[in-house]
Amino acid sequence: MDGMSLTTAAPGTQHADAAERVRRACAAATSTRELLEAVGDITRAELGADGSFVCTTDPVTALPNAEAVVVGLPDGMRYPWMRNEFIDDDLNKFGDLHARRVPAATLHRAIADSGRESVRHHDVNRRFGFGHEIRAVFSQNDACWGILNLVRVAGEPDFDDADLDFLAEIAEPVVEALRGLVLHRPTLGPENVTPGVVMLDPAGRVISLSDSARLLLDDLWLVPLEGGLDEVLPCQAYTVGWVATAQALGVRSPHSAVTRVQGVSGHWLTLRGTHAATEQGDLMHIIVTIEPSRPDDILTMLSIAYNLTQREQEVFAELRAGASIEETAARMFISPHTLRAHMRSLFAKAGCSSRGELLSRLFVHRTGA
Repeated sequence: MDGMSLTTAAPGTQHADAAERVRRACAAATSTRELLEAVGDITRAELGADGSFVCTTDPVTALPNAEAVVVGLPDGMRYPWMRNEFIDDDLNKFGDLHARRVPAATLHRAIADSGRESVRHHDVNRRFGFGHEIRAVFSQNDACWGILNLVRVAGEPDFDDADLDFLAEIAEPVVEALRGLVLHRPTLGPENVTPGVVMLDPAGRVISLSDSARLLLDDLWLVPLEGGLDEVLPCQAYTVGWVATAQALGVRSPHSAVTRVQGVSGHWLTLRGTHAATEQGDLMHIIVTIEPSRPDDILTMLSIAYNLTQREQEVFAELRAGASIEETAARMFISPHTLRAHMRSLFAKAGCSSRGELLSRLFVHRTGA
């Protein structure tokens, strides 16, 4: 079942009450933390899990971004667990589940079906006293809005079909809630901040950290990763760095080394990872940059959140650039009448009635540092 689309549980079946509690929590949540805490608490209790990790993701790259809630997992488990996700060749990676359109899967079934061993099971889960694992991705079409990982202590039975169906069933309300929360007036960061730079060695140890990087990283609130390193960085900085490392090492990855993050201040920040190599092509450094998000950085994410068609995204970009009806129609090779039809559809999805209202709804003016 892990390799196939899962059917939605019918009303009255096992976990139906818990699924309804998740729906109510999704409808009532006013913040991502409130939503993630509710989803983590309900799923962990309902499925008899002993530890949980649930977080939001950049819908474009599926990398962790604004918020995460961790319960029952030792602090020392975070670094090797996240590194495994982006560096090791392993089973049931979140990015792979999303790419394969598999809403939920268990690790031991994947091991049995593939005939392979799992590095995560042997070197991470079992090392910290855990056994069976179940994962879910909260995806809609090509966008992944969040991920969930649940584990039971070693010796407990595996998760079953009803558990998989339950996680598949709650994906839609969780996605809709996360989409709605992203659409709260995005705030662009200050313009007068120098982009920050973090340099890591191939093992992930911090070599240098610019003052502006330290300032901007302080605005991030996803779980810090210690891993015995001299510097403690937010998870997002490591994830883009690890994706860049994987790309440098030729490790297959469904991710791009970019994530957009809304910080404690409400400002959006963009993190990117890249690498530097020696003349012989050996990996030398991993470089992570962080800067206030520009409108173009979050335009695609907002377009996905509003479920805009490709044509509507093109219209959106033209309107934001200040182009006139005639100029836009000519550039898109359509009539002004057709363009106005696209604009009406765009305005309806965004819940507004004019270009000015649309731009005001999407972007709050930049603030001072």
